[in-house]
Amino acid sequence: MKKFPLSLPKLCTVAAAVFITACQSPSRPQNSTDSSGHDENEYPQEMARVVAAFQAIRSDSAFLRQFGPAKENQFKLLSREFPLVMGDFDADGDPDAIASFSVLGPEDERIYYAVFLRDKDSLRLAQVLPRGGNDARPFLTLSGLDGKGMVRGEDTADSLAWTVIYKWEGNGLHEVSRAPKPDVPK
Repeated sequence: MKKFPLSLPKLCTVAAAVFITACQSPSRPQNSTDSSGHDENEYPQEMARVVAAFQAIRSDSAFLRQFGPAKENQFKLLSREFPLVMGDFDADGDPDAIASFSVLGPEDERIYYAVFLRDKDSLRLAQVLPRGGNDARPFLTLSGLDGKGMVRGEDTADSLAWTVIYKWEGNGLHEVSRAPKPDVPK
């Protein structure tokens, strides 16, 4: 494997700075279902917290027991999609976040959602939801948060699609509703 001229921490710092700059663009579309209630200027700070929280779990022993050691797998945030969902879905008054990440192993790539809860001024991993893999069926796509703290999304398998709704109950997000999506007219 060819050695990259930048170390991983430096590369992550540069990537985070580029992402934060891009997020500050006035042409950046806003997600109308985002109920975080934060000023747009706070958005880059929230993303920096998501990046820091993800960096922390990459060395967490419980996380590594679930996904395997870092020497066998590569863990990365899917920055083209994040933050996927930001808002208060556990109804404690503090903004939480859901971000997608991949685990690239020797044989395949698996994609998950990391559910982070606000803990004072940082985020802590509360749950991991499977999303799917490169060609996995089913494939879960979470898209936003409504004013009632419900996380909305779509689950697809083969040629079928369902609208799904998750709600924070107890210690995690749990599916509370699933309805077939109507066929799109051709």
